[in-house]
Amino acid sequence: CRMLLYIVLLLCSCPMLALSSGQSGTPLLSNFKPKDYNGGTQNWALVQDQRGLIYVGNNVGILEYDGAHWRMIPTRNKAVVRSLALAKDGRIYVGSKGELGYLDTSSASGRQYVSLLDRIAPEQRNFQDVRQTFATDDGVYFVSRHYIFLLTPQHVRVWSSNSAFLKAFWLNNRLIVREEGTGLLELKQGDFTLLPGSEHFASTSVFMLENYDD
Repeated sequence: CRMLLYIVLLLCSCPMLALSSGQSGTPLLSNFKPKDYNGGTQNWALVQDQRGLIYVGNNVGILEYDGAHWRMIPTRNKAVVRSLALAKDGRIYVGSKGELGYLDTSSASGRQYVSLLDRIAPEQRNFQDVRQTFATDDGVYFVSRHYIFLLTPQHVRVWSSNSAFLKAFWLNNRLIVREEGTGLLELKQGDFTLLPGSEHFASTSVFMLENYDD
């Protein structure tokens, strides 16, 4: 009986020990279905702005969520949104299929999509998905399969691939992109050059780059 009483007291004390150790239990999770946010079935990108609002790149536009309500912001051509990037000034840049632009916050009716496609030369508008967007101090990079665009308020710079630009990375203020059949290219002084030894990745996928301290 004395042993049974000890076990009962030990079990009763476990929840208190968990609380005292700083464990708060399972975090609260919410799952949203397409019918909840009234959008497409696939989502590709996510950012949160300084106000805490969440923006999601969806199959049919940009979803905005304020914690209680969802709102759909369509692009000019109502296409899939593959990438989003939050700039230091709070502007959210958008990479879409055959489209690129940003969300305007000054509209009284809420955020609106503004296309920047008119800044791209007509002969270079045949790009498909802008799968990655990076808002940097240099400007905004939009990475598509055949072109990389750099947009600043003053100018537009364009690089084209002889094969295809694949996964790109912004690491320590360096733009690195894998080119199909070539390897890893780094943008240096306005030109892309092959990183030494990266020829191995000409036909090998790269999904992540991280700093390495020797």
